[in-house]
Amino acid sequence: MLELSFIVVLLILLVTSRLAGEIMERFGQPPMVGEILVGIILGPSVLMVIDPDIEWLKILANIGLFFMVFLAGVEMRFKHVRENYRSAVIIALSSFILSFGSGFLLGTAFQWGITASLITGLVFSLSALPIAVRIFMDFNKLDTRVGRLTIVSAVIDDILAMIFLSIVISMAKQASTGKPASFASIAYSIAVVFVFILIIYMIERILAMKFGKPSLYIKHYIRKFRSKEAQFTGTCIASERQPQCLI
Repeated sequence: MLELSFIVVLLILLVTSRLAGEIMERFGQPPMVGEILVGIILGPSVLMVIDPDIEWLKILANIGLFFMVFLAGVEMRFKHVRENYRSAVIIALSSFILSFGSGFLLGTAFQWGITASLITGLVFSLSALPIAVRIFMDFNKLDTRVGRLTIVSAVIDDILAMIFLSIVISMAKQASTGKPASFASIAYSIAVVFVFILIIYMIERILAMKFGKPSLYIKHYIRKFRSKEAQFTGTCIASERQPQCLI
């Protein structure tokens, strides 16, 4: 593996991924396909030019994923959830049951044990939300009915996976102590997820009261801050439109 400086690695990644993305886009494919191919070629699988274990590279990747998922959350409105919840719930449940069942059966077939099989099923059931968001963004379809339905379905799918993951983790912790999982520990794990969702919903409702006046008041006072960083952070929190906090 070559020892390259930070700026050299960053330039190689930016130039090659942008070129590959442009080529894929001209063939009518998502630019992300080209970027993934570049990662495979430059990584240890082929040329071994870039080490994926570089700490700052992992940090940049996590930051990129954070903002991509954040953008999906900013774009999604609770009214979109209400408009598409029936179709989204059916899609999410079907996807979750099929993928979770496949993973669980695979783990059972290899005799990995109940806990390992459950975790395998959960890994299979997790949606690639950042990938879906990026692809819809590249094709300018994120704000269409198909895009909203896909994102809402993926969010519901991930919420179900998180609930089941909390249950499995609770069961695994109890099993490590030699005791069976108690109903109280499982109920607590589920309650934490639902309380978090309820808090987010209440905040959204408060900011949307009186045609969004609380949000406008927050942005009005934030504009008085002299720090641009504070304005950016506050606007992202109070904003109801994505371009206002990401331009």
